[in-house]
Amino acid sequence: MNKRSMRRLLPALGLLMLQASPLQADNLYDERSFRPLAGDVRAREVGDSLTVLIVETSSAESRANSSEDSGFSFDAGVKDASGPSSVGLDVESSSDGAARTTRGGNLRAQISARVEKRLDNGDLFIRGHQMIRVNGEEQEIRLEGVVRPVDIAGANVVLSSRIMDARIEYKGKGWVSRSQRPGIFRRLLIFMGF
Repeated sequence: MNKRSMRRLLPALGLLMLQASPLQADNLYDERSFRPLAGDVRAREVGDSLTVLIVETSSAESRANSSEDSGFSFDAGVKDASGPSSVGLDVESSSDGAARTTRGGNLRAQISARVEKRLDNGDLFIRGHQMIRVNGEEQEIRLEGVVRPVDIAGANVVLSSRIMDARIEYKGKGWVSRSQRPGIFRRLLIFMGF
């Protein structure tokens, strides 16, 4: 290119630069939603899901023993012409009592839950629901509680024993559940104390 053609090109470039708007660039990195590819996948925000391993075992036993003995004795003697005679009174009572109550429960399940709320201190309020229906028998598990993020393992799993204020509900409907309930005649006898 020679000097003459350069001189013609410079004003055109100047006009082009004046018409061009300033360049803007958007940041592709958003620190609120950024998750690194190699980072952990633990739940930490509202809407995140996690797996809860429900391992609950409970047992209670109550025993009471009582024993009581008491006695009373009275003797009296009378002498008359026919010979001595005596009158006696002897009272004794004793009682023994024993009672024992035992109750136990065992629940093992795995359920997915969702973070519904992030509390001010960083803890997570979670809730989960699962319904399984097999051959007309329905089993339903409901779970809610508060989880500390440090209690969530690297595989995004938390044990039910690490959930604060946990409410775990397990119930079933169907033939098996109905067969476990006493009939109306039996319930009437239980009500009457038989």
